Amino acid sequence: MTMITLLIGAFIATAVIFWYASTSPVASDNLRAWQQKVNSDIKETVEENTSPNTAPDGAGKASVSVPEGGIPLSSLPLTDSQKSALGNVGIDVNTFVLTQPMLECGAEKIGNDRIEAIVGGAAPSFMETTQMLPCLSE
Repeated sequence: MTMITLLIGAFIATAVIFWYASTSPVASDNLRAWQQKVNSDIKETVEENTSPNTAPDGAGKASVSVPEGGIPLSSLPLTDSQKSALGNVGIDVNTFVLTQPMLECGAEKIGNDRIEAIVGGAAPSFMETTQMLPCLSE
């Protein structure tokens, strides 16, 4: 019985120490400082990944000319993972065609230079892809 009493006492002491450490002003200040650091790091990461993708001057006027029938998606050098991602959102790579309004929307989202590079064979980043997905319904 004394062993059980000692275990219960140790448990209670541990709980009290944990409670005190987590509610003490020092712990709260450290937690706030940590939260501010994490929020700052997240903000910097988002800015780094989105700043180059903001639409530059002349956005919305795609300089890539689209032939009358459009640009077949199958003619672009897509990786297997890109094809899979497009398939997951219901786009058949073999039959889908990019139109002028789609490219203009894409130019508004990520800029003419990136649209030209992507149509020319460059792979869009994950952020660019998510920004341009609404354009596929244009």
